[in-house]
Amino acid sequence: MKTLSKPGFGQDPVFTTCVQGVADTGATTRLNAIRPQLLEQERTYDLLASSGRLEQWPPHSRGDNHLLALGAVSRGEFKGLYTDQMARAGKPARNYYDQLRVSAPGNLCPYCGIGVVETLDHFLPKGSYSTLSVLPLNLVPACRDCNTGKLGGAVTADNITLHPYFLDASVSRDEWLFATIVNAQIIHVEFRATTPPAWTASVSQRVVNHVSEFDLAKRYGIQAAGRLTYYADYINRLMTSGAGYAIAELLRVNAASERTAYGVNSWQAALAKAVSEDAWFSSQGYTQLL
Repeated sequence: MKTLSKPGFGQDPVFTTCVQGVADTGATTRLNAIRPQLLEQERTYDLLASSGRLEQWPPHSRGDNHLLALGAVSRGEFKGLYTDQMARAGKPARNYYDQLRVSAPGNLCPYCGIGVVETLDHFLPKGSYSTLSVLPLNLVPACRDCNTGKLGGAVTADNITLHPYFLDASVSRDEWLFATIVNAQIIHVEFRATTPPAWTASVSQRVVNHVSEFDLAKRYGIQAAGRLTYYADYINRLMTSGAGYAIAELLRVNAASERTAYGVNSWQAALAKAVSEDAWFSSQGYTQLL
């Protein structure tokens, strides 16, 4: 999970550019009439997200795109601003889409930290929150696995995940992702989220939801499989070179380096720590992977 800086532009220039591309003059009149309400929605979204209460945003029912969502503008018209104007190649508003898409450091998905960003995800899904379809604060650069794997319905306290633009400082600072090397017929790594007792219930729930929603335990386990073979080879080289006495210390140093390089709650840091603390793996288990 990676923190992202908020977009460098607000909803108004995006909305204006999208509306300018709409050919139906009746639709543009109706869209322009709700501009003040959209600006107020943007302020409310920022306030709720900043205070960890975004799940309080009321969803509307899914289904008929002809139903009015705000003023005289329908659900379908809001979603069309995104699909037909902002996301469509060659449209003037596509510039804002592209700016958001390339805003993730290293082009890595902030939700999972392993996938390459290919699209934008509506944090509050446009199917249930269509008025937020072109709100930059609601658009997160994401890999396709994270974008397509998300639930598309109403967001509640029981399923809301971490928002990269509004990440609580403790989520980046405190350790909550852990790994365990499983001594089985096929050695593998299992990941779990265990949040600090001092955290608030709402932040802890978001972390647990996040790991579950994006299937991170399984996806990190797949990533760790190859890396575990690297550690087995590394330990073996130390043993055969006569440096076996230094294995424990070298693994601890490596774990610290992984934590610095990738972050305390990266799968790399969690795995490195597990390897450094697992006496069975570093003394004999590694041989099963050679």
